[in-house]
Parts: sequence; C-alpha cells; structure tokens
Amino acid sequence: MASTSRSGPAGGAGRTANVYYLPPGAKQAVVIDDQIVRPNGLTLTRDGKTLIVDDTVGPVVFAYDVAPDGSVKNKRNFANCATFRGKESGADAWRSTARTASTSPQ
Repeated sequence: MASTSRSGPAGGAGRTANVYYLPPGAKQAVVIDDQIVRPNGLTLTRDGKTLIVDDTVGPVVFAYDVAPDGSVKNKRNFANCATFRGKESGADAWRSTARTASTSPQ
C-alpha cells in the first residue's frame, strides 16, 4: 500500500511531502520518495509491477518499478504534462483505465 503525507518545507507553505509504503503486517511505514514536491494520484498498474505518482505542483508524472516484496526502485519520468493539449498544466487529476491513461477529468 502506497500513500502520501505532507508536513514541512517541500510540500509548499512549510510542508514536506513523502510517498510511503506500508508492508503487510508492518507497524511502521517506509518512505519510498521524499523528493516529490506534492505527490498525488498514486496508481498501481494492473500487473502490480509499476507505481505511478503525480506531482500536483510540477509537470512530471513519475513511475517506479515495484519488486515482489513491495519495495520500489528505478524512479523515472513517466509523462511530462507541461504542455498537455497545448496548455500549461501540473501533473494533477491523473487517471488510468484498462486501455488508456490521461490527465483529463472523468
């Protein structure tokens, strides 16, 4: 299970933002990433092998490889939404379906 939390400078207005993973049976969450300004829209691909995380403040959607134990590695840019459909846009309102992934509202 991945989630986000904010509390300090990076998340804007004195807040940090982290992406966490809570392994099955664990009582303590593990920080997956503490470098995304405002993580949002966490999505796990249908095969469970890729975690996708938006940055609501920035234009980039990130992807991570998910290992069988739930840990992640190989953070990379998945999409850049700066000029999506010719408009300035942060990577917010991300959604995926069985056939597509988009940033348009449902």
